Amino acid sequence: MKLYKYISPFFFIVLLTTGCKKQLDINPPFNFDEENIQNLDDVERILGGAYAKLRNVDYYGNLNSSSGYSTLPDIISDNFEETVESLQALVLLTYWGAASDETNIENIWRAAYAAIVQANFVISNVDKFGAEDPEKANRLKGQALALRAYIHFDVLRYWGENFEEGGSGKGIPYKEDTDKFTLPTRLTVGASLTKIWIDLNAAMEMLADVDQPVNAGDRGNIDLTVVKAIAARVALYQKDYDNAIDYATEVINVIPLARLSDSTAYRNIWTDQSNVELIWTVNFDAGQGAPASNIFFPSGNRSSFRVDPLLRAMYTDADIRLNTFIQPVVRRGVSREVLYKFRGRVGLNDGNVNWKVFRTSEMYLIRAEAAVRRNTGTDAVNALLDLNTLRGSRIRNYVPGIEVGAALINAIALERRKELLGEGHRWFDIKRTDRVIERNSGDELPADDRFWAWPIPFAELQTNPMPQNDGY
Repeated sequence: MKLYKYISPFFFIVLLTTGCKKQLDINPPFNFDEENIQNLDDVERILGGAYAKLRNVDYYGNLNSSSGYSTLPDIISDNFEETVESLQALVLLTYWGAASDETNIENIWRAAYAAIVQANFVISNVDKFGAEDPEKANRLKGQALALRAYIHFDVLRYWGENFEEGGSGKGIPYKEDTDKFTLPTRLTVGASLTKIWIDLNAAMEMLADVDQPVNAGDRGNIDLTVVKAIAARVALYQKDYDNAIDYATEVINVIPLARLSDSTAYRNIWTDQSNVELIWTVNFDAGQGAPASNIFFPSGNRSSFRVDPLLRAMYTDADIRLNTFIQPVVRRGVSREVLYKFRGRVGLNDGNVNWKVFRTSEMYLIRAEAAVRRNTGTDAVNALLDLNTLRGSRIRNYVPGIEVGAALINAIALERRKELLGEGHRWFDIKRTDRVIERNSGDELPADDRFWAWPIPFAELQTNPMPQNDGY
C-alpha cells in the first residue's frame, strides 16, 4: 500500500507496532522485527498491537478527528444535522463533496490498512512456533484472521460499489502479507467477499480449539462468538439470509439481549459499568480517545451535530433510550439536546469510553431483517417476533406491533436507527438498501451519486495504480 512503499524496512516495522503520530497508544505494543520474534508470547504482543491500531483517531479513536468507522457513518447520512457549534472539519464528507485528494478519506483508508498489516504479522509468524502449543497458536491466529477479515469488510463498506455475493462491481485490495513492496490488485466485490469468508471460516475453526478463553472479564478481544457476529453482519450485507439468520441465532444463544427488567444494566453499557449484551468492544484507557467527539465533545461542551429532529421525535417518553442517548446540556446559558450516549465513564465527562463494535440487539435486528426479506414459511412471523422482543426490551408498557410486508421492513429499518444511533451503521444501511438520502434540512443524495462508493485516495493510486471508482 502507499503507506509503506518508500520507508526503510526498520522504520516500517516500528511504524507498524507503534503507529503514526496520530496513534493514541498509552501502552505501546511490542516493538519488533521478525528476527526477534522468538515464541508465541512475542506473537501475542504483536496481536495486541493489531487491536491497538483500532484506537487510531481515524478508526475508532476520534478525539475530534474523522473517526471513520465509529460515528462518521451517522454524520454523513440522515441521523444527524450540523449545528452552529461545528468547526466544519468534516464538511466535504458531510455534504458528499469529497474528491480523491480529501485528507480524511486518505487517513481512514490508511488507518485500516495499517491495522491489517499488523494482523498479518501475527498470521505470518504464528505457525513458526505452533508446535510448541497448537491450541495457543489457534487462539492467536484465529483472532488475527478475524481482524483481517473484519477490517477489510469495513473498507469494502466505504469503497466497494455494492455488497452482493458474486458482485462484479469494484471491490478492494485484499492485503495478505507484510511485504511493503507487495501491492495487491483491486478485486471485485465478489472476490473481496470470498477472501473475507475464507478468513472468517478459518478463524472459526481455530477459535473453536484454543488453550484458554479469549475473553476473561470483558469483551475486548475476538472470540468464536465475535466471529459469528461478524459473519452475521457480512451475510446480511451480501443478502445471504440463511447464514445471516443462522449466525445471528448462534450469537443470541450465547449472549442474551438486555431486557427492560434490567434497564439499569442497559443504561450502564454506555458508561462502561455493564457488559450486558456486549459481544465485542474496542477498549480505551484514560486519554486514549473519545470515539464520538466529532458529534458531541463533552469536555469542551461542543455539539457539532445534533440528532435529526424527525428521528428524535420517534423516541417516546416511555423509551428508555431517549434519556440514555439524548439529554439537554447547557452551553453559554442556552440549553440544547446533545448525543449523550458516549459522554464518558461514570462521573466523567471526557467522551472516553470503550467502543461497542457488536451488541446482541444488532443480532436481533439482523435476524429480523434477514427473515422478512427471505420471506419463506414462518419468516415474517419470526421477524415480527424479534422486532417486538427488541422494542419490548426498550419501551415501557410496550404494545406489540402487528406490521407486515413493507411496513415490517420499514419498522425494522427504523428500529436500527433508534437502537444503533451513533454506532456507525446508518450510512451503510442506506447504501445496501435504497441508496437515497433525504435529510430534514432538504439536502438529498440520489441513488446514482458517485459518493456511495468513496474514491480511492489519490496518493494511494500514485503508488499502487488500480481502477478508480466511477465519477472521480
